[in-house]
Amino acid sequence: MKYSVTDADGHLTVRMSGRLTFSDMPSFLTLLTRLTPGTRSCVFDLGDLEMIDSTGLSLFIYAHDAGQAASFPVIIRNATGNVRSALERASFDALLTIE
Repeated sequence: MKYSVTDADGHLTVRMSGRLTFSDMPSFLTLLTRLTPGTRSCVFDLGDLEMIDSTGLSLFIYAHDAGQAASFPVIIRNATGNVRSALERASFDALLTIE
């Protein structure tokens, strides 16, 4: 997984590419340390994410929990193909906003 983060006045956008798998857990959890009390929203742009496994899916639960604890929304945007299918099969639309 590769990612870049932009911060526009507390509105974070995380653009992800490649594959999000078990081996990416440490770097994803490090990424979550950027979600501070000053965070107003966090958008994960998955337009360039090619694949996600079950651990990758579970990492968005960590992000959701961080958002809930600090009262900001976590949004998944631009998921397509197999990534979108995996999110739908796991009923993530009941937990997160998926655009």
